[in-house]
Amino acid sequence: MTKNNIENILSSYTESDIEKIKTILEVIDIRLSINNKPYIIYIPFIDFPNSLNRFEIIDLLHKLDKELGVIKFTQITDGQKIAEQEVCIRITDDKEKFNTLIQIINKKYKNNKIIKKKEQPVSLPTLWLAKKDDGNYYYDGNRFYIKNKKTKYTIILDVIYSLKPEGGKVEYKKIIELCKKRGKNINKKSILRALTGKDATLFRYIKEIKQKLPYDMDLFVAMQDGKEIEFNNKK
Repeated sequence: MTKNNIENILSSYTESDIEKIKTILEVIDIRLSINNKPYIIYIPFIDFPNSLNRFEIIDLLHKLDKELGVIKFTQITDGQKIAEQEVCIRITDDKEKFNTLIQIINKKYKNNKIIKKKEQPVSLPTLWLAKKDDGNYYYDGNRFYIKNKKTKYTIILDVIYSLKPEGGKVEYKKIIELCKKRGKNINKKSILRALTGKDATLFRYIKEIKQKLPYDMDLFVAMQDGKEIEFNNKK
């Protein structure tokens, strides 16, 4: 398929479709960058953003496969629960078409901001952790990927950030209250297990976030009063 063919097909898609394809491409590209076997990857449905349901994901992958020809994909069910199902994706032509599609979208849709160029580290000089308007998180200016946004530790992190984006002391009861509204029943121990101690789950699963800051300070510190946790987000 030529570059002109790809452009003609893209022109028939809605802006919403293009935006969703962008999201799918980002997930695939991230997995390709960490995969040991070139151009063949397995992605569980839960690794795709929550904004896309399973049927949208399959429809978009069909477009990338049958219409644009940049991938070949297979849905693997094997009698598993939906949340555990995954897709096998093979990139065609040694990634040439895949890269061409990304280049076309970056160039063609740059002005209307449907898709942006590959993100560079952003300048966030005063905060360790920051969340942009599009929902993406950055640590020390570098974007990181949250594989599953429904875990307790990611919801706890997001709640604390929503309460004190620039850092500070946060009451456990406030965190517990907001987590409950998001469907997670937690307690003080859950918060401490997620954010403090040598086995803190947040830092085990999101390695881009550093638990230890310069000058031997932790990003999260439990206060001695037993009522609050301190979020040391200011540099």
